[in-house]
Amino acid sequence: MIPVAQDAADLVPHRPPMRWVERLVECSERCAVSVSRLPVSHPGLDQFGRLRPEVLIELAAQTFAAMRGHQAHAAGAHVPKGLLVSVPRADILALPRAGETVRVELSAQPAFDSFRPAHAVVLVDGRQCAEISMTIWEVPDDEEDD
Repeated sequence: MIPVAQDAADLVPHRPPMRWVERLVECSERCAVSVSRLPVSHPGLDQFGRLRPEVLIELAAQTFAAMRGHQAHAAGAHVPKGLLVSVPRADILALPRAGETVRVELSAQPAFDSFRPAHAVVLVDGRQCAEISMTIWEVPDDEEDD
């Protein structure tokens, strides 16, 4: 993978408070790595200051969006819209705490029609916290304005 160290604000359509991925740090044609540190004021924390499982899934989806945004910018193309349509598997092993740096390592498969399966591993301090399989629907250009 190629190191990129790019702020995710330039790559994803999400805006605060819903943009949770901070930086894309590596990217290639089918893989990406993001890092994020979510504050104690984050809306996705449980009563113990840990990230809820849904936040880990959303971090994986936003890593996919950052990868596609980076690829589009590099090609001089518009950033495609995408929607998380399924999470057939989410193995949550541990819940990171607010303030910890969360690393998401994502690999995406080739598209089938407009659907892209992807797999993500979520890590904190080198230890695996979650493994997530998901499918993203990339909205075809002719349907974006509907």
